Amino acid sequence: MRSFYRSSYSFVCITCDLGALLAITAMMIAVGIPQSAAAQTRGVSVDASAVWVRENGGTYTQEVWLAGPPTGDVTVQIASGNTSVLTVNPTTLTFTATNYNTRQQVTYTGVDDTIRNQPPAHRSTTVTYTASGANYGGISASVTVLAIDDEPIGFAVNEGRSYRLNFAYLVEQGCAPAVIEFVASDSALLGLSPQSYSWNEQDSNRQKAVRITFHRNRALGDHRVTLERRVTVPCGRAFPFQDIVFIVRDNETWDLSAEGVPACAATVADNSVQPEVSFVLKPAPAVKMETEYRPIFEGNSEPWQGSPPIRTSGRSISFYHSPLSSLRRAFPGFRGFEYRLRAAPDVTAQCTWEFKDEVGTNPPPPTTRTPPSQPTPPSQPTPPSQPTPPTEPTPPTESTPPTEPTPPSQPTPPSQPTPPTEPATLMTVRLSVSPNPVDEGSPVMVTATLSEANGIAMTVPLTLAAGTAEAGDFGSLAGITIGAGLKAGTGMISTTRDDDPDDETFMVSLADMPSVMRAGNPSSVEVTILDHTPANRPPAFDAPSYAFELQENEDGRDRPVAVGTVAAADPDGDEVAYALAAGDGQLFAVGTRSGVVTY
Repeated sequence: MRSFYRSSYSFVCITCDLGALLAITAMMIAVGIPQSAAAQTRGVSVDASAVWVRENGGTYTQEVWLAGPPTGDVTVQIASGNTSVLTVNPTTLTFTATNYNTRQQVTYTGVDDTIRNQPPAHRSTTVTYTASGANYGGISASVTVLAIDDEPIGFAVNEGRSYRLNFAYLVEQGCAPAVIEFVASDSALLGLSPQSYSWNEQDSNRQKAVRITFHRNRALGDHRVTLERRVTVPCGRAFPFQDIVFIVRDNETWDLSAEGVPACAATVADNSVQPEVSFVLKPAPAVKMETEYRPIFEGNSEPWQGSPPIRTSGRSISFYHSPLSSLRRAFPGFRGFEYRLRAAPDVTAQCTWEFKDEVGTNPPPPTTRTPPSQPTPPSQPTPPSQPTPPTEPTPPTESTPPTEPTPPSQPTPPSQPTPPTEPATLMTVRLSVSPNPVDEGSPVMVTATLSEANGIAMTVPLTLAAGTAEAGDFGSLAGITIGAGLKAGTGMISTTRDDDPDDETFMVSLADMPSVMRAGNPSSVEVTILDHTPANRPPAFDAPSYAFELQENEDGRDRPVAVGTVAAADPDGDEVAYALAAGDGQLFAVGTRSGVVTY
């Protein structure tokens, strides 16, 4: 007969506060000895009286037979005590006097409850076998079935801390050793020592400690890591365990700052300066971190755009913006730029400037970037004059009938203002880009200009296409909005400084035009990104010339004779390869990597 055994483990904090103690328990099964069919002469026999299944559709196949021959046909009804825990199939078996001891099979299937059960983390039910017919009326048997929980056990821990997992396993007699292997889903986040334990009959049910360390890392944000416990035994079925899921809290404090030329917070007198900004992130990230930027001005409504990423050194490359004069024209009340991490938008930095021509003056009142002109409100109508009351009619005479008084005239209602309408004729729109060419790392300003001002705001759609540039070498710009009453609008496209040594190009074009617009000339502009990567320099020999001596009668036909070595260095750190440029290549050779000259 199989039986259940209880085992437990505890989860104890080592490097955190002593009061932080996590404890969980688990129920385990050790396989015992099947009951003997020979012990009964009349009864329903099963191969095990206690079994387990995983609740998420796990199965167990139970074998059933009769202990002794019946006097006629016997029907056995099979029923689950709780169908929300376990289902059975089939629900009926039939035995005869000739096949009563032939084992028939019944399949148990676990039913998932989608919730994590409290320790010992299982639900149980009873499967009942009830016989009827011949001399088996009223004979029954039962099997206890555990549905093992599949929902993981969860803990929240801090990176840089260590914990101890105490675990014990009850070994079945004659079925040793039992081995538990501990496997982390990410060994870079979770370290284990040791990574496995084994139990035999001598140390059965003895607690053994596993040290778990959550490594400090430079990756941003919290992390999820899973600890799997794999059990193997030399006989029977190994008892399944739930995974343990740890939420590893990030305890880093991230600080993003901007460094500018001109210096951030400085007062600038020269508006022709092209500002240069780079970012610093502390601590340095483990992987490249994408950044975004937008201008700071009165009524800021610009979307965030991509800017150079922060590398694992903790710094970005320099980011060149348009000249301050252009930025101040494009963004009324311009003060500088705001930057943030794309993965953590609350980690921000600013680089702003004061402008000398504004120092000591009252700041301009808040405005939107290009407020549309409002239609002139209708003038109020002049109140109508009150009608003169009619005079009383002259009393009629017999010869003259009385006349009716003239009614007062009604006042004329005020005229309503004419709403703005779309233009009756198609407007043309043309594109221009400045600066072009542009230094890599600097943004370009795209201007869309209408042939005439329009009474309503309109958006000019754009498409960007890579030429010789790659997709990551330039930013995005879906369209440019031109305000009501204006003829032109602008938008910015960022460029990225890279290690490619060549100039690169991309195309800015008008997309599908609204019905009131048509493409003018030019409808597209090719933008050239100027590369500033230094040209590759050639290697140089460490001597202007070399002189080697070869002994008379030397014979290098069977074994080459080394006569000397040449050496060169590359100023860019590139690998140097050697070859003969002239001379007798039949008699002499030089090692491609070594520089050894042989005869």
